[in-house]
Amino acid sequence: MKQKVLEIISKITKITESDLIEQANDNRPWDSLGHVEIVIALENELGLFFETEEIADMTTINKIIEIIERKQS
Repeated sequence: MKQKVLEIISKITKITESDLIEQANDNRPWDSLGHVEIVIALENELGLFFETEEIADMTTINKIIEIIERKQS
């Protein structure tokens, strides 16, 4: 699942997956429009729906992965 998330984010941000892994704990390396595009792509690709609070909490790649793992368990 982590790989799928990285693929989606990489496709939208044009940041390589290896660079995303290195920045996994950094504040999101994308702008607000990119954030919206990522959220929509994750919802569509993974069949999830994120609450407003969850979207606001998606500040790093690792947090995005944590939120998705919680929703899928």
